Amino acid sequence: MDQNEIQLQLNMLKSEDSSVRFAAVNNLAKINDKSLAKHFLELLKDESSATRQVASQWIVKFADKDIIGDLALLLKENDYAIKITVIRILETIGDKSISKNLVLMLQDENPGVRNTASDAIVKLSDESIISDIASLLNSDSSETALSALGTLVKINNDSVINEILPLLKSSNKVIRYSAARALGKMGDKRVVQDILALENDDDETVRERVQEAIAELQKRKII
Repeated sequence: MDQNEIQLQLNMLKSEDSSVRFAAVNNLAKINDKSLAKHFLELLKDESSATRQVASQWIVKFADKDIIGDLALLLKENDYAIKITVIRILETIGDKSISKNLVLMLQDENPGVRNTASDAIVKLSDESIISDIASLLNSDSSETALSALGTLVKINNDSVINEILPLLKSSNKVIRYSAARALGKMGDKRVVQDILALENDDDETVRERVQEAIAELQKRKII
């Protein structure tokens, strides 16, 4: 494809017809030219999921330091769908240099963004950011704290347990019982006494969730 044909395809990307844009991005995706990166990055904002998918595949294939940096900037977009798409791309690329950017997404107001970021963080397996995730456990936002907690549970290693244990004494009942349930699911015998200490919590919901955690520990024959 010569430069005139490439320019024609680029012009087609501006069409209001999604099928025309899709045809153009498919044609451009066949070209091994990194100078087209900015156009494919812009297509991640396209309203057509099919077009976004083709753009995503091209970006994953040709990802380099510059492209990864541009993807990180797209995480600042207001559109949650764009952020979710970008997070999934970064997860597929698997570059740990963006781990801290993903941790920031645990604070996003959209639950889909938070959940997608959590899954991506776990897949990257970057233990260097555990302390960054743990720092969110004391967030004023329950949603952020719970997203961080859920992420740590999925990581599930020794250092994670030590980060979660203090939450059993949180003044926020949701955090207390969520921590109890999380530790129950992790099934480590070192947390048994800490969970049992909440059996007489002032809040009925906390007591109920603690019983669920105890049942989980019994199921695993931890107690």
